[in-house]
Amino acid sequence: MKILVEECAYDPVLLKGVLPEGRLLLTGDKVKIEHVGYFRSAACDDFVFFLPKVVLEPKTDNATGKTENLVLGKYRPEDLVDLESFKVAESDEEAWRRERGAGRLRRC
Repeated sequence: MKILVEECAYDPVLLKGVLPEGRLLLTGDKVKIEHVGYFRSAACDDFVFFLPKVVLEPKTDNATGKTENLVLGKYRPEDLVDLESFKVAESDEEAWRRERGAGRLRRC
Protein backbone atom coordinates (compact mmCIF):
# COMPACT_ATOMS: atom_id res chain seq x y z
CA MET A 1 0.00 0.00 0.00
CA LYS A 2 1.21 3.49 -0.87
CA ILE A 3 0.02 6.67 0.84
CA LEU A 4 0.31 10.16 -0.65
CA VAL A 5 -1.01 13.45 0.72
CA GLU A 6 -2.83 16.05 -1.34
CA GLU A 7 -0.68 19.07 -2.31
CA CYS A 8 2.52 17.74 -0.67
CA ALA A 9 5.67 18.27 -2.71
CA TYR A 10 7.34 14.93 -3.54
CA ASP A 11 10.59 14.17 -5.29
CA PRO A 12 9.70 12.71 -8.75
CA VAL A 13 12.23 9.90 -8.22
CA LEU A 14 10.29 8.79 -5.13
CA LEU A 15 7.06 8.45 -7.12
CA LYS A 16 8.58 6.80 -10.19
CA GLY A 17 6.91 3.44 -10.64
CA VAL A 18 4.07 4.38 -8.26
CA LEU A 19 1.93 6.63 -10.45
CA PRO A 20 1.46 6.79 -14.20
CA GLU A 21 2.93 9.92 -15.80
CA GLY A 22 -0.53 11.40 -16.53
CA ARG A 23 -1.34 11.65 -12.81
CA LEU A 24 1.72 13.72 -11.90
CA LEU A 25 1.61 17.51 -11.64
CA LEU A 26 5.13 18.92 -11.83
CA THR A 27 5.69 22.19 -9.96
CA GLY A 28 9.29 23.17 -10.41
CA ASP A 29 11.39 20.17 -9.51
CA LYS A 30 8.69 18.56 -7.29
CA VAL A 31 5.49 16.58 -7.92
CA LYS A 32 2.18 17.50 -6.30
CA ILE A 33 -1.00 15.43 -6.10
CA GLU A 34 -4.19 17.43 -6.60
CA HIS A 35 -6.89 14.95 -5.60
CA VAL A 36 -7.98 12.58 -2.81
CA GLY A 37 -9.24 9.02 -2.95
CA TYR A 38 -7.56 5.80 -4.03
CA PHE A 39 -6.89 3.58 -7.03
CA ARG A 40 -5.06 0.40 -7.94
CA SER A 41 -1.83 1.30 -9.69
CA ALA A 42 -0.76 -0.98 -12.51
CA ALA A 43 2.65 0.69 -12.34
CA CYS A 44 3.42 -0.81 -8.91
CA ASP A 45 0.66 -3.45 -8.68
CA ASP A 46 -0.58 -1.98 -5.41
CA PHE A 47 -3.20 0.35 -3.98
CA VAL A 48 -2.36 4.05 -3.75
CA PHE A 49 -4.30 6.17 -1.26
CA PHE A 50 -4.46 9.96 -1.56
CA LEU A 51 -5.19 11.55 1.83
CA PRO A 52 -6.63 15.06 2.11
CA LYS A 53 -4.24 17.81 3.19
CA VAL A 54 -6.16 18.24 6.47
CA VAL A 55 -4.17 15.29 7.90
CA LEU A 56 -1.10 17.54 7.94
CA GLU A 57 -0.15 19.30 11.16
CA PRO A 58 2.70 21.81 11.41
CA LYS A 59 5.39 20.82 13.93
CA THR A 60 8.38 22.94 14.88
CA ASP A 61 11.70 21.35 15.80
CA ASN A 62 12.79 23.10 19.00
CA ALA A 63 16.48 22.55 18.26
CA THR A 64 16.50 24.03 14.75
CA GLY A 65 13.36 26.17 14.77
CA LYS A 66 12.36 24.62 11.44
CA THR A 67 8.64 23.95 10.88
CA GLU A 68 7.55 20.89 8.94
CA ASN A 69 4.08 19.60 7.99
CA LEU A 70 3.67 16.07 9.35
CA VAL A 71 0.89 13.54 8.78
CA LEU A 72 -1.10 13.35 12.04
CA GLY A 73 1.66 15.45 13.57
CA LYS A 74 4.10 12.49 13.55
CA TYR A 75 5.08 11.20 10.11
CA ARG A 76 6.85 12.80 7.16
CA PRO A 77 4.67 12.40 4.02
CA GLU A 78 7.56 11.03 1.96
CA ASP A 79 8.09 8.25 4.54
CA LEU A 80 4.54 6.94 3.92
CA VAL A 81 4.93 6.47 0.17
CA ASP A 82 6.08 2.89 0.72
CA LEU A 83 4.54 1.46 3.89
CA GLU A 84 6.23 -1.90 3.47
CA SER A 85 9.59 -0.33 4.31
CA PHE A 86 8.22 2.07 6.95
CA LYS A 87 8.08 1.07 10.61
CA VAL A 88 5.72 2.92 12.94
CA ALA A 89 7.15 3.22 16.43
CA GLU A 90 4.84 2.19 19.22
CA SER A 91 3.89 5.16 21.37
CA ASP A 92 4.15 5.12 25.14
CA GLU A 93 0.35 5.20 25.38
CA GLU A 94 -0.03 2.19 23.07
CA ALA A 95 2.54 0.23 25.08
CA TRP A 96 0.75 1.12 28.31
CA ARG A 97 -2.61 -0.04 26.90
CA ARG A 98 -1.15 -3.27 25.52
CA GLU A 99 0.52 -4.13 28.84
CA ARG A 100 -2.67 -3.57 30.80
CA GLY A 101 -5.12 -4.98 28.29
CA ALA A 102 -6.90 -1.62 28.01
CA GLY A 103 -9.18 -1.13 25.08
CA ARG A 104 -10.35 -4.72 24.94
CA LEU A 105 -14.00 -5.53 24.94
CA ARG A 106 -15.16 -6.95 28.22
CA ARG A 107 -18.28 -8.92 29.05
CA CYS A 108 -20.76 -7.26 31.34
